[in-house]
Formats: sequence, structure tokens, C-alpha cells
Amino acid sequence: MALQFRVRPIYFLIPILGLAAGCSGDTPSSTSGPAREPVGVPAPASPRPPAEKLGTLAFTLVNDGPAEGYEEVHLNLASVEIRQPDGEWIALPMTPSQRRLEVMNHEGGRVKAVVEGAKVPVGEYEELRIRFAPGHSVKCQPGGAVRDLKGPNEFVATGLPIFVREGTRLEAVYTLRMARCIRELPPASGRFAFHPVQFYGAFRNDWATGVVLGQLTMAGTGTVVSGATVMAVTSVRDKDDANLGQDRQGIVQTATSDAKGYYHLARLPRCQDCRLVVRPGLGPKPHQFKASRILNLNKRFPEIFSLQLDPLKEEMGSIVVPPNPFGMANDSMEMGELTILKKCPAREGEPETMVVVDSRALSQDGPTEFEALCAGTYEIRYWKQSLTGFPGAVPPASSGILYENIQVLPGQRVLVTKRQ
Repeated sequence: MALQFRVRPIYFLIPILGLAAGCSGDTPSSTSGPAREPVGVPAPASPRPPAEKLGTLAFTLVNDGPAEGYEEVHLNLASVEIRQPDGEWIALPMTPSQRRLEVMNHEGGRVKAVVEGAKVPVGEYEELRIRFAPGHSVKCQPGGAVRDLKGPNEFVATGLPIFVREGTRLEAVYTLRMARCIRELPPASGRFAFHPVQFYGAFRNDWATGVVLGQLTMAGTGTVVSGATVMAVTSVRDKDDANLGQDRQGIVQTATSDAKGYYHLARLPRCQDCRLVVRPGLGPKPHQFKASRILNLNKRFPEIFSLQLDPLKEEMGSIVVPPNPFGMANDSMEMGELTILKKCPAREGEPETMVVVDSRALSQDGPTEFEALCAGTYEIRYWKQSLTGFPGAVPPASSGILYENIQVLPGQRVLVTKRQ
């Protein structure tokens, strides 16, 4: 039997003032009994009930970047709720416009505020739940065909405990990996499934933290670089990776530099291991792959960090992953993603590390090619989710290293054929 929770809407407590007693017009009696106030003297007001202490909670969804093959994704939300320690769910107030989300096209960091600010009782809340309404849709690229998108009834987002304090504003920020969330099942069937995949959850006070902005220029000339993709990459330990004994690098958010070379990454999670990565570009100002030093995003003010890109002096290489590296059936109810990382040499005070270069949806029909790669050593990791039982409960996802120590030379096209 499914566990039922009673949802109580949030409301503001209105103190109830006691009404002064009116004149009765009766003559005071001298008979025995309880003492009565003299006529014309108002009775004392009833004591006010203690006011409930309240704080403010906001909820924001962040899309970490484009999902290849999909131009628009519209989701319908029924409610956003938080769970108290006693198991009761509290629904946060939402406007009709906040219930219909287009999650693929939000400028300024692809941010979508779902709940602007709800007054909730102070305390600790354990989980946040998104309940979905029917009517999702997806617009495919190219051509713009709009298809129905099936999804689960709800998604329970986990993360850090939500501590709401009196008189303060707390923002819950969740990053969704949209490249992982959508899948055509079975392939080439025209039927699409949406399964929420949470990459990162962060709760923070409403300070100007988790913001990085700067400018991209070419080293030596100072020429601005527009239209370049800047990624905020952090290292988090997934439950799926616990047995691997290593942290999994992931893209938290992406931005594109404007005509003057400026970029802006907002609402990033507080962390001490964030890097900025600029993908290689082959446009009017071709540039090399660039990874910044490690940034500390725990400060109470924006991080101003500009990057100088080295000109591209060599021909780029590529890595080709064969189709269906896991041997999945053509009608398999599975979705997945491949992420490619580049080995970066150790810097002063920093260890040697693998930094994300790109990520692609796992293809069963054709090869996956990672292009515009600078010479170096690469590694390809996978994430795979079985949707057996979808849209109900689904089994845990799996992840790990698919290929490692792949050497790419200038102009070389490397075809990997054997899982390592």
C-alpha cells in the first residue's frame, strides 16, 4: 500500500485580539458567586497566542546546459513541498506561471525561480519534493517537432538539510542534468520519457555568493573572445561512484561569452574545488582548451575571474566511441551519458587532475564523436540509468570509467574499440 502524506498549505498566522467586553446593562448583584467587573469598566483583553517564528524559503531550478537533440522542454509542476521531521509535507505557494516551466532556455545561467519566497516555520526540513502534473512536452532539433513527454508523478530531491532561521531568506538551488533527463524510448519510436536526474543540490542564504563573472581574451593580443562556452566544473562524490573510490567531475553550469567577451555564471553551489573550463573554439578566434585554477566559491561576494586563452597553433584531434558500448538491446529501456575528461598537469599547490571537456548522451544507434580536442591524455566515463518500471520506481543508476589513458595527437582521429 502506498504511503500517504497529508499536505498542508503554508499560511500566515494572524494574531487574534481579544474583544473588550461590552456593557451588559445589568445591575451588579450582591448575591454570592464569582466577582463581576463593575459596569462600564472594560474587561482585560485575552492574551495573544505566541506568534510562530517564520523564515523565508525560495526554490530555484538550474539547467546545467543544453541537451543534444532537444531545443525546448516544457514541464508542468503541480506543487513544490518540503518535508518536516514528523513526515508531514508542506506545500510552498506558487503562481500559475511558475507551474509551467521551459527549462532549456534561460539566460544568465539558465536559472528558473520556481518559488520566489515562501514564509515557512523555522526549523530543519529533510527533503524537498516536486510533484508533476501531466502535459509535459519536448521540441526536437532540428525541425522543431513537438512531442509528448512522459514523466513520473513526483521527484524527491535530496541534498543538504534545509535549515530555515527566523527573519532570514534561504534559497534551495537544484541543478538538473537535462542531458541525462530525456530519452527516446525505445530509440526511434517517437516516444519520449523524462526522468529527473539531480546533479547537485545546494542550500544557501541569499548572499551574492556562488557567482563568477569575467572576460575572455586572447593571450598576447588582448582580443576579446565572444561566443565561447564557459563551464563551471566541480567534483562531487556520487553514491554510484562510492565503490570506485574517486570523485566524479561534473558540469554544474554553462554560459556563453557575449560580444565583449564577458560571461556570467550565477547561483553556483558553494564549494572549494570549482574550475572554469573553456572548450576549444574553431571560430574567428580559435583557441586552445583552458582550465582555470581551483576557485573558492564560499565567499560572500562574486568571484571576478578573467581568462586569457592561448591561440590554437595545432590541428585538433577527436575520439570516436562505438555505438552501444554496453551491448544494450535496440528496445532497451535505458538512458545514459558519456563524459570526456582531459588530464591536466599539476600546478603549484594543486595536484594533477582530470577536468571535464564535454558530455554527450549515450547513443545506441551510431558512434559518439568528441571533436575539437587538443593534444593530450583523455578519459571517458559513463553514467547509465535503467528505466525498467518507468514512470514508477526505477533501480539505481550506475557509473564508472569506460576508457582511460587515451592519447590524442594533433590531427588524429582515435577510434576506441575495447572497454578498459
